Amino acid sequence: MRVAFEKRYRDGGGYRLYGPKMVEGDFEAGTDVEWFYFCKARDAMVPLPFGYKPVIDGDYEAHEEEGAI
Repeated sequence: MRVAFEKRYRDGGGYRLYGPKMVEGDFEAGTDVEWFYFCKARDAMVPLPFGYKPVIDGDYEAHEEEGAI
């Protein structure tokens, strides 16, 4: 199963990424981006819940090594 994520810059622009899931975790303070994911129930992109971050396809192995999966 794939999750569609969008990384949106607060000053404009952004792009879509895909990954297997989201995990509990915090973002670095002072970042100028907002993360969204595609919610099937709402049929729309919605902000990631507070306290969660996306696992992007290329980052999956790194999270697995850290024990986050």
